[in-house]
Amino acid sequence: GVEELKIINGGHDWPSPNNSWGNQDIDANIEIWDSLSKYDMNGLINCNSNSENQFEFTNDKSLVKIVDVLGRKSEKKKNQLLFYIYDDGSSEIRVYID
Repeated sequence: GVEELKIINGGHDWPSPNNSWGNQDIDANIEIWDSLSKYDMNGLINCNSNSENQFEFTNDKSLVKIVDVLGRKSEKKKNQLLFYIYDDGSSEIRVYID
């Protein structure tokens, strides 16, 4: 599901109680995590679906490119945050720790 949070007169800053200069009504980091943490790679966690056939999952995706945090093409590297972009429009964030 989608939830909309509207901040009136919030400006263009990141809402957080940690900001001394901006809106402190909500903590955007917590709100985003609360929303995203309800899902895993297969969809909604603990979904009350009665049928496994209700959802169709495919793993037919191919890696298109790997980019760094600045969007530059990269190869697999240790100790660096990298984005793996796939041909089905999905992406993964990976860090290989040495």
